[in-house]
Amino acid sequence: AQYLEKADKLTLPVIPLGGITAFPAIPVNFELTDDVSIAAADAANATDAFVFLISLQAPAANELTADLFYKTGTVAKIKQSVKTPDGAMRVIFEGYARGDMLDLHHFANYYTASVLVKTVEQISTPDLRDEAMLREGARLLDEMKNLIPTITNDVIKTAKEIIS
Repeated sequence: AQYLEKADKLTLPVIPLGGITAFPAIPVNFELTDDVSIAAADAANATDAFVFLISLQAPAANELTADLFYKTGTVAKIKQSVKTPDGAMRVIFEGYARGDMLDLHHFANYYTASVLVKTVEQISTPDLRDEAMLREGARLLDEMKNLIPTITNDVIKTAKEIIS
């Protein structure tokens, strides 16, 4: 098997983590209590539900700056969220991929970050047996056209495009 690493630059709402680390492909469940994180989760829920979970190196007093964060975090998708009567939000995130923060911006009442998202995909290359099967399928389609005259050339052409 061969692997392909892809890198995309996204702008995502930031949820700062204190004492929690999120990893790709692992669900994490916690409660958001600060207004900045709740606003970021609301913004994510209003779009594609993706957020950037990133740990703080040190507790933040007021204003968050990029140097307060570690540079690598996790791009995650909000799977479920519910607001509690006391104004907090319980959220279940599922890690999607590792991400590196490029910069941090204050946006409305939450923060966004430009994130370089790195994913690895397994790509399959057809082996000799697969190629032989595809060629045999194309040959059989031509044979079917001769045996069943009601099949149009468009049907055969479309079927050949699917298998090639």
